Parts: sequence; C-alpha cells; structure tokens
Amino acid sequence: MATRDAWLGDGQYRGQRSWASLKKLSTVQADVVLEAAHRYTAFLFEEEVRMILEIADITIAPGKQAEFDAAIVRGLETVASKANGFRGYKVNKGVESPERYVLMIYWATLEDHTVGFRQGPLFPEWRAIVGPYFAKPPTVEHFTLLSKSA
Repeated sequence: MATRDAWLGDGQYRGQRSWASLKKLSTVQADVVLEAAHRYTAFLFEEEVRMILEIADITIAPGKQAEFDAAIVRGLETVASKANGFRGYKVNKGVESPERYVLMIYWATLEDHTVGFRQGPLFPEWRAIVGPYFAKPPTVEHFTLLSKSA
C-alpha cells in the first residue's frame, strides 16, 4: 500500500499515512495537512541554506586506497559524527586520480567545525585514524548554499 508522511497543522509529525486515509480527509483537513507540509519543506530549505558545507580535498599515498576507504568511513562514523553541529557527510573517490578524495561534511555552523571540532578533543582522534594516509595536508574550505536543483 502506498504511504505518505503526514504532518498536521500544529507542525507535529504523525507518521506514515496511507494514501487511502489521506483521501478520506475533508477539504479543510487536507488544506491543513498541505499547509503544514509546505511550512515544513520551507523550514528544511531554510535550515539547509544556513548549513555550512566543509569540503576537504584529500590526497593519500598511492596503493593505500582500500585501507583509507575503511579508515575514513570508520573515522566519520565513530568520531566526527559525534561532534556538536555535525549534520552528515559524503565522501567521493577520484576516478582519474584514485589517490584523491573529496570529503564533504555538513555543519550547523562554521564554528561547530572550526572551533568545536577542530579545537576540541575529537579532532586528534579523527586525525589519528585518517592522518597516516595523507600524502600532503588536505585543502579545506567552507561553503554556503546558493542554489540547488529540485
């Protein structure tokens, strides 16, 4: 049975609802659900616009890709993800340059990364896991969202 996330006018999530149950709503109830969904979608987009994207361009020693693949995921899942303001990550591997990786970490604020994480107790743990593989120090920059596709 097809389902849809249901949100009610008070902004509270009511879980998955079947399409059949949503069809039974009165016009007023349906309008309330749709308005709440629109407000929630706008909230998520505003949250995403305020979010900081850290991009780290990483080059590792040749021949260490399999080891680094496991190490970076372990470091992200067991250390970095515990940092205040951590919102998620992506790691991409180079096709033409197999020793090159692009790490994207989403932070609530710039300070969550630059102060809370980099100057806190988790950073040495993170570097102990991934640092031995670096061929050179990563280049790290921060970005905010300008636009995105639907």
